[in-house]
Amino acid sequence: AVCLPSHWAPEEKIGRHFTQIHAPVADNQTLLTASDHLVRLVTGADRWERFVWTITPCSTFDRHPARTPAAAWSTTADAAQLAAAAWFRTERQTFIPAPDRREAIFTIHVETRPLAAALPTASHALALHDALASMSLGVLAYRNLADAQARLLEWLAERAGSTGPCGP
Repeated sequence: AVCLPSHWAPEEKIGRHFTQIHAPVADNQTLLTASDHLVRLVTGADRWERFVWTITPCSTFDRHPARTPAAAWSTTADAAQLAAAAWFRTERQTFIPAPDRREAIFTIHVETRPLAAALPTASHALALHDALASMSLGVLAYRNLADAQARLLEWLAERAGSTGPCGP
């Protein structure tokens, strides 16, 4: 059962191979190349977890594409206005193995909070700035951040106390 997908339809993933499920992911070549190893890893004896994040203009937990249309970023908001309307969405993804079946139970715990609340210190803002700045055009498009990146970077740099990547 999947209650809170992030812009994907779980019913379209049932019975598909790992590479088919992850084909839409941007910059996915390393992931797809490692697919057999990753499947063996998460269906082995150990539990695994990973964390993913994004910045979004929508606070909604459920992002199923049939129920929640993709949210658009304001094209007229300045950096501060855009950041004030932005949400930091995180997912804690766990893999609970069923090794005798060569399967794993996959769980996703979703949280959203206002972007500013997710950055309690300047170092948090700087870390997020650097992560956002490092994204390829494909990842920015996949995460719906292409139209917001420059303004978010501006706001994050201010919040981090710098005027650019090298500081004040």
